[in-house]
Amino acid sequence: MTFEEAVTELKTGAKLTRLGWNDRGAWITMHDGYLRIMGGVDRDGKLHDLILRDGDIFADDWQSVDSVN
Repeated sequence: MTFEEAVTELKTGAKLTRLGWNDRGAWITMHDGYLRIMGGVDRDGKLHDLILRDGDIFADDWQSVDSVN
């Protein structure tokens, strides 16, 4: 799905990932009005703020975490 479609899904509480991300365990969610990333490199189990890059915004490989597993 596109980023625009992903944002719509995130607003409903979905957990999403990108096929283009190197860290296959990473996913994002909307938490307290902010996009947060989970499963980052440090694997500390905490939500971290997500810094989107151009590649993320223009990507069309966003998927639900459930559809990846």
